[in-house]
Amino acid sequence: MDINLSAGNTNDSKIFFNQLDNFINISTIKKNNNNIFIGDAAYDSNNIRNKLKDFNLGNLVVPKNKRNIKDINVLDSHKLTIQNKKLLKNRYKIEFTNNRLKQYKRINIRYDKFGATQY
Repeated sequence: MDINLSAGNTNDSKIFFNQLDNFINISTIKKNNNNIFIGDAAYDSNNIRNKLKDFNLGNLVVPKNKRNIKDINVLDSHKLTIQNKKLLKNRYKIEFTNNRLKQYKRINIRYDKFGATQY
């Protein structure tokens, strides 16, 4: 597991782009194109796709193409397969579960008297 803390106003794609360097340095990750990175439309950028391709880390699966690509060949290469659509459905379940949990005030904002190091 890898954790990266950043400011709240930093875009997710910038964080992921920087975190890919950590993936590259980890020797336990199998570097092949069978790995799949699942994200929302914010992760869909040429920089991320090129970095994944250059270091043979895998493919990026995002739900929609929002980059206004007009080239038909490039659009065809970004179309989702049935398997990728199933993966995105599982991602949505996790997103909805997290959203549902955040609606409860005690889970969203912890009112603990002591920090986690004092237990």
